[in-house]
Formats: sequence, C-alpha cells, structure tokens
Amino acid sequence: MIRQIFEGSGDTYGSPKIWLLLVRAGWRVSVNTVARLMAELGLAGRKIRRRRGLTRPDKRPAAPDFVRRDFTADAPDQVWCGDMTEKDRGDP
Repeated sequence: MIRQIFEGSGDTYGSPKIWLLLVRAGWRVSVNTVARLMAELGLAGRKIRRRRGLTRPDKRPAAPDFVRRDFTADAPDQVWCGDMTEKDRGDP
C-alpha cells in the first residue's frame, strides 16, 4: 500500500503524507513505521525547494539613499519613494 501511494504521488510524498493517507484509509500504523518501511523499500520523497529572497546582505550593494530618509516635500512630484515587497509563491 505504501508503494502504491508513493508511486501514485509521482514519487513525491514522504512518510508523513503517506502515513496521513494510510490513517485516513483506516490503517493503524505509526509514522515511524511508515518511515522505516519506506527506507527498506528504498522510497524517498522529494524535498520542497523554498524560494530564496532576492535581497541578501553582502550580495549586492544597497541602493543609494538620495533623500536621507526625509520623505517630506514642499510640493508634489519632488520626492519619490517606493517599496518592493516580495512574497513567496508557496505561501498562502
């Protein structure tokens, strides 16, 4: 059953996910037993690759601060500022 679930997932599910599906199907088994049996069968799920942020310290110089953190202006269109917020695509 473990091999069937693993192959049905495209060889991606690890022991916690397979254990959850087995329990939902009515099996009484521990997650450690599923992990041990998967190791004996030579099955290993794929690790999720997390996206890293583009801004990392010491990778590229920071943009120059021309307004010296003073965002007040006497008239419109004199001082412009912006914010780039990055969200991982994997986050909800």
